[in-house]
Amino acid sequence: MENYDSSSPEPFHPLRLTVKGLAGSGKTVLINTLVTVIREIFGINDAVHVCAPTGSAASNICGMTIHQLLEVTVHTGLQDLKLELSESRRKALIDFLKQTVAIIIDERGLLSLDVLGTATYNITQTAHGGQHQGEDLGGIPIMIMLGDDYQLPSIAKGPFNILISQNS
Repeated sequence: MENYDSSSPEPFHPLRLTVKGLAGSGKTVLINTLVTVIREIFGINDAVHVCAPTGSAASNICGMTIHQLLEVTVHTGLQDLKLELSESRRKALIDFLKQTVAIIIDERGLLSLDVLGTATYNITQTAHGGQHQGEDLGGIPIMIMLGDDYQLPSIAKGPFNILISQNS
């Protein structure tokens, strides 16, 4: 099978999917199946990337942490958030995401809004050579997020914590 050509002018409707389920419901099996099928269809390993917010979760799905995969820097607060990548990190991410068709994020409930926002920004700026910055997620056709809504939330402040602190 030929390699995927991200410059194809064919219009598509991107798939944005959230899969929720309790422990043992088959989310990891679904991830492994999707990764195998996507890589087989496109004939390249870089067609799909899998990540999670922690090293343990990433190891369980044979992936990377979202921080490593998408060049997300850990910050102490929203005021420290820097969206711009260094030129060398930007070039590395452009090369890494060049042929990406799908990104799968496991344990979505553990993600803070700033980590997810930074990851989304970095994808949009660098996917497919950075040529589709005006498109959702830089033109990546498939984004799937999986998780258990009844697990512990992210330790970073999210909208609920910010709302409570503003009303105190």
